[in-house]
Amino acid sequence: MSIIIPVWNPGSGISRCIESLRKQTLREIEMIFVDDCGTDDSMDKVHAAAAIDSRIRILDNEKNIGSGHSRNRGIEMARGEYLSFVDPDDYVASDFLEMLYTEACRESFES
Repeated sequence: MSIIIPVWNPGSGISRCIESLRKQTLREIEMIFVDDCGTDDSMDKVHAAAAIDSRIRILDNEKNIGSGHSRNRGIEMARGEYLSFVDPDDYVASDFLEMLYTEACRESFES
């Protein structure tokens, strides 16, 4: 599963976002953080997390293009069977992605 997170100045919320994704019970994930050229230190925190978690991938925009276009760029880079989006100032329950994946597989199987 690929999780796409467009990053533009989320402030201190980015740390909680990163940790909530890293602690997911579904371990076969990739986290794609798309740097949308913000001015805070959020991407420094993402780079620090990427140094210790190989599931984190970073995509750099050349200029600010907004969250929608950043999500689209992340989709192009994604390798997962399914996609999810999380905003950089959000956090999710530890079983969030596992529940999404299980439901997606169930729906796919029943179709």
